[in-house]
Amino acid sequence: MSDQTRAPRSGPAEPPLVLQRPAMQFPYMPSPKKIVFGYDPDEFEEFVKEWVPALEPDYERVERQGGTGDHGIDVAAYRSVQGLEGPWDNYQCKRYKSALNWSTAAGEIRKMFAGVVLGHFTRPIRYVFVAPAFARNLRDALAKPEQTRVKFLAELASTRDEVITRLTADQCQKVTELAEQTDFSMFSTIDMDQMLEQHKTTPYWAMRFPD
Repeated sequence: MSDQTRAPRSGPAEPPLVLQRPAMQFPYMPSPKKIVFGYDPDEFEEFVKEWVPALEPDYERVERQGGTGDHGIDVAAYRSVQGLEGPWDNYQCKRYKSALNWSTAAGEIRKMFAGVVLGHFTRPIRYVFVAPAFARNLRDALAKPEQTRVKFLAELASTRDEVITRLTADQCQKVTELAEQTDFSMFSTIDMDQMLEQHKTTPYWAMRFPD
């Protein structure tokens, strides 16, 4: 029998070829915290303005005032219709690449005291530093308000900060007296995780962090 007429050998059948779709590739979605960390200073202030009413719903009004000539106010939360002439809270926004430290915070506190002495506003009830991260020396300082008041006054006496040096001698004395009379427990920080949990209760959450 020739090769051409020989019967084909029997063997296991090859499995049918099955074409599969490529696996779905979903784009990477950064966490809300990472999104906030990426905000520029202006957008960070806007985020804080959205969050503040969730922290304290009884505020009469919340305004963003950051910018040139803000006298150290980024987001002001008014406890009465008197605005800055009545009781209010200051939310100081600091969006830096590095953690907010005591030196920078002390400069903002000096600016606040100078603003009160110059008549731009009354002393706030609360002064909250808002930043993605805080240095250990700032956390330690704010955890010991009486010691920090003493430290602040010692630094104030020798500071070269123009916010203070451009004041008159009488105004400088009033800044010192105001600091001496201030309970430094009014100064605090806010945890970013807590902010995000509270921001979830606002209508802005879905717009900023869509699922």
